[in-house]
This record gives sequence, C-alpha cells and structure tokens, in this order.
Amino acid sequence: MNKRKNISLILLSILLLPIVLHIGLCFLLYFFEPVSYNAPDLSQADFSFEMYNKFSKELNDKFYIKQISHNDIVSAPDDIRLKYVDDTILVISDTDADYNSMSSLFNSVGGKICGFIDIIDFYQVSIENSTYEELTNICSVLSKNDSVKRVIIDYFEETPVSEISTDDYAEDLFEYDDYYLSMIDAYKAWDLSENITNTVTVGVFDIPIYSEHQDLTIINKNEYSVNLLNNELISSMSSHGTHVAGIISASDNGNTPGICSNAKIYSENGINNSISYWIASVTNMIVNYNIKALNFSMGYNSFVSVSASLGCENAINYIINENEFFEACLDNLLNNGYEFLLCIAAGNEHGTELYKTKSPYFTYGDKNILSYLDILQLFSEKAQQPDALYSLCFTAIDDIDVRDRIMIVASCDTNKNISNFSTLGDAVDIAAPGEKIYSTGYLFTYEFMSGTSMATPFVSGAAALLFSIDESLSGAQVKDILLETSSDRAVSYGFDYPILNIGNAVEYVINN
Repeated sequence: MNKRKNISLILLSILLLPIVLHIGLCFLLYFFEPVSYNAPDLSQADFSFEMYNKFSKELNDKFYIKQISHNDIVSAPDDIRLKYVDDTILVISDTDADYNSMSSLFNSVGGKICGFIDIIDFYQVSIENSTYEELTNICSVLSKNDSVKRVIIDYFEETPVSEISTDDYAEDLFEYDDYYLSMIDAYKAWDLSENITNTVTVGVFDIPIYSEHQDLTIINKNEYSVNLLNNELISSMSSHGTHVAGIISASDNGNTPGICSNAKIYSENGINNSISYWIASVTNMIVNYNIKALNFSMGYNSFVSVSASLGCENAINYIINENEFFEACLDNLLNNGYEFLLCIAAGNEHGTELYKTKSPYFTYGDKNILSYLDILQLFSEKAQQPDALYSLCFTAIDDIDVRDRIMIVASCDTNKNISNFSTLGDAVDIAAPGEKIYSTGYLFTYEFMSGTSMATPFVSGAAALLFSIDESLSGAQVKDILLETSSDRAVSYGFDYPILNIGNAVEYVINN
C-alpha cells in the first residue's frame, strides 16, 4: 500500500512541477523584468526634450505644443511602463469648431489650451493636478461632444528601432555584395533617371543621424534633434539612423549610393517622444517643408505588439486609440490638400529569441503575465504570431484614403525569401531587401546592418525618386506604382508579398 501511495505522490509531483515552475517564473518576471529594446533610459535622455523648443508659441502662435521637461513624464498607476505627459490630453476637433468654442469646451472640464496646430485642428490641453484616472474620464466625456473627432492622453513612447545587430551575422566575414541593388533593379532606375535633377526632401524619424557624414545632405543638420550634444553619447547609440539615411540618399560618390542620391534628408529624433511631438513633427515636415516621403524605421516596444497579438485587450485598445488619433491628423492634412507617403518598418518580432525570459509591456493591471511558456505557444500557432498590424501608431489605420498613403515594409533575404526575423501579417504591403545591407555609419564610416529598418528606406528612397521625376504624383499613386511594377514575390511562412522593383517603377513614371 505504501509503495503504491509513493508512486502516486511521485506521479502527482511530476504533473504539478510544470505548473509550479510556470507560476514561479511568472512571479520572478513580474518583479525582475528585463527590457528588450535599446532606447535610452529617460533619466539619461534629457537632451531629447530640448527638441520641443522649436515648436514654441513664441515662434508661431498657430503651430505650437507644450514645452515639456523630464519631470513632466509620469507613469500610469497600474502600469509603470505606460508613460504620459502629466496633466495633458490631446484633441482633434471637427473642422466647423473654432478656437474660441473649443477653448470654452475645455474650460468646462477644467482644461486650458497649451498647444495648438491650426492646419489639422489639433489641441493640446492642460488639466492641472489631474490623475491618470481623471484624465481618462475627461477623455470619455469629451469624446461624446459633437465638436470632438478624437481625444487621447498625451502618451510618451519609449520607442525602439527595428534593427538586427550585425553581431548576429558575423559582420567581419562579410564581403561587399550589392545583391540588393540588383534585386530591386536600382541600376536600371538610375540609368533611366540620370538626367533628372529635381531635388526632393525625405523625412526620417530615427535615432539621430550623424549629420557630418560626407555622403549625406542633412538640411536641418544644426538642429538639436539631428546632432547629439557630444560624441560620447552618440557613439553609445547605434548608427541606425545614419545607416537608414544612407540607404535613402547617400551620395553616388560614396562607397555605395543611396536610392535617390540627389535627395536631402530632414531628420527628427524618433525615440522617446510624446504623441504631441510626433504629430507636430510629422505635420511640420509635410506642411512647412513640402516633404512627401517619410521613413519610420521603428516600432512600439516589442511587448505591445506581442501582447496585442495574443489578444491582450489593454494593448489592442492602446494601439487602436493611437492609430485612430493619428488617422484623424493625417486625414485633416489630406483634406487641406497635402500629399505624403509614410513608409514604415514591419518590425523584427518574428523570431522567438527576442522574447525569451521576458514579460509583456502591457499587463500590469490584470497581472496577466506572459511567460516563456506562453512565448513558445505564441510561435507554435501561426495565427498568433506577432502581427505587423500592431507595429506602430500608423499600422492599424483603416481609413481608406489615409491607408492608401501608408506602406508597411517586410524584409527579404538574398534569395528573395522573407527574412526569418521579419514581422508579418496581412497589414504588410511590400518586401524589400533587409539583410547584410551596406550603408553610411557613425564617424564617416560605412557598415553592415540587417532588419526591416534597412528594408524600409529602399521603399522611401524609391518613393523619393518617383516624386523627383513627377512632383504632381499623389502618395496613393506612388504606392500603387510601387506595388504594381513589382516583378517578383517574397514567399515564406505562408505569406506572399511583392518585392520592390524600382527600375520598373521609374520606367512606368517616365513613360506615363
């Protein structure tokens, strides 16, 4: 009898062991969570806040936002990673509502206008001494008013960039190979467009660019957002933004030319910014600098995408709310006659290595901890893989007119297969080479990098080249041309995307 009892206890222990380990791991992850992205800690990034100064009310009383400091960034009570600008909400009004009527509306809920962008009916509203819960309730109240199109808290994004470390690819073993230029028919494009001298400017949101690189033309190189304060700080960050800029427009006298070498770059720091700053920056580029091609080689913190893909309601609602707010801003720009094409990296969340022993970004409130075991399940079911729909604040936009001016870019390898790291999904529009790409780096150098960050500037560079040939093209037309002139497909993991062919695209525009 005792022997049988001991066997039963052993079997029960074996059955319970995985459950105990799972609970123990979740407990440890909850209190000792590592961070999976390379954006600098806010306490070390005070430099980024000086960028807000160029949107001062003293400079333009119809285009300004609140000047914030490090102390203005606080965390939501139930989620220490969910950061926002203290006492602040954002509103897009109906076009029929004027400034005075909106001011009266905000006064009725204890608010005061602290930021205003007239061209897109955008208001930044300060509500002093308000808690996160109170701001949430005020947003709910305002959303029911007919004069309000969208309202949201001014969240602060600790934004990562979509880069795969060159260490993963044994950089020192590389020999220069311009396979990617042949794959997208770049030489044909350059031959066809060699007599076209029109210059365009491309907007780049990224880690600040090393603006002194001899092969780049940066039109706002003296601004704080482009050149960091000191070499120690910039060298501690990757050359990511500089690499991206080179793919778009490195001089054809350099080691490897950019897709549109006569293009200029307008660079904005794309990491660690509030929604209000993102909106002001995008609007500034499109309205004040006539920039039509914008490159976003970055995304949400990986765990937002993963949590949303797993069905986490908090993460999904957060992403959808941000996308709807940006959608309203972009729609207002279109209604005012402005054109643009946003080229956005799909992200590098496909591989499991990124998530091992990590907990999710959004789930503090309900303690729904994502463990390593959940990650294995995530990647064992294709339908639950991280979805590019949840990559950034533009990728879940579904308004047809605005979506027609957004291209989400996956990466493919030398064999035209989708890269094993590339985030996928039905939201992806096109693929471009993103592995072992050689481009400009920090301190006048060139270097190899891989990632959807490297695939995306091929598309934005192609868009810039088409705009330089025919500036009357709309963003939607450029997107259609880039999609319809593809001559090959990237097929892997059950997905099938057109591969960029810039030679065919240029030929089409010149002949039509």
